[in-house]
Amino acid sequence: MDQDADFAEFASARWSSMVRSAVFLGCTIEEAHDLTQSALLRCYTAWRKVQKADDRDAYVYRVLLNCHRDSRRRRWWGNIPPAHLLTELRTWTR
Repeated sequence: MDQDADFAEFASARWSSMVRSAVFLGCTIEEAHDLTQSALLRCYTAWRKVQKADDRDAYVYRVLLNCHRDSRRRRWWGNIPPAHLLTELRTWTR
């Protein structure tokens, strides 16, 4: 079996369980689909390493966790001023 066909078979067999795992991590359904697609893309680019792994499922699940962590890391978690400060600022600028 060639590499692309092997990956396609693996990905189609694991898609629903990976999406379910992403939902358990706290993603919405749409985010879970995106996260799974990102993880499978990473796995496709390193498919030879995935094939050599002792446990493919564990390897791919770890990639899913890393993708989830990376997606959360990019978010901005800065301070948002409280609503009462915004209303005071609006009154001062008038």
